[in-house]
Amino acid sequence: MAKKTSKMTLADKTRITTAQAEVYKKGLTDLTNQEHRTTHDDKVFGHAADDIHMAPLGMGGAKDVNELNGTMLVGWGNHYHAKNMQFINDGTKHVTGDHFVTNYYNDSAIHSAMKAAGEEAWREILNRKD
Repeated sequence: MAKKTSKMTLADKTRITTAQAEVYKKGLTDLTNQEHRTTHDDKVFGHAADDIHMAPLGMGGAKDVNELNGTMLVGWGNHYHAKNMQFINDGTKHVTGDHFVTNYYNDSAIHSAMKAAGEEAWREILNRKD
């Protein structure tokens, strides 16, 4: 098995991290909907819970797609939503933060779910016939 693992391609690594990122994204979307969904209908930006995306991460950061390493990034696609969620999470001078993203990120249940999704993808890769 170690021999097959060492031959993992970039596509294989991406498949594993994508499975994990999908679990994280779904949970973050559900949490944002549950904790911070409002009735405000923003015609330009929409709602933050509808703007959570996954993207491949390169060696030089999110914008460096030339040096992909199989890592996935999950977060808000629009800077407006990202900044608002940062204010809600961290708080400001006038707003007490609720740390919903921080608590979600540190939750062992989400880490276990992501690990299980990654292991499932990994086993599929190991069991395929090359």
